[in-house]
Amino acid sequence: MPPIRSPCYSELGCKLAHPFWRSSVAQAAGLGFVPLTWERFDLALRQRDYFAPGPQALFKFLRTADFRARATELGGYDVSEAGEVRLVN
Repeated sequence: MPPIRSPCYSELGCKLAHPFWRSSVAQAAGLGFVPLTWERFDLALRQRDYFAPGPQALFKFLRTADFRARATELGGYDVSEAGEVRLVN
């Protein structure tokens, strides 16, 4: 399933509500941050659901240059494995 990794960190001792927003918010505010760990996000689907139009549109988007460029622009994301499929039994 498509993993998206985002850094978890602490900015000047502050904790923001959502890990996705921390890096970009700190960067926009001119604050530094220290990465503490990486989180991996996977999307689990039944095989039959994988082929539905909605998930296929998502996986197609995850393979685009626009998606990767936006992740790079926000900073702190490793989307190198986004859209990869892993079989889980």
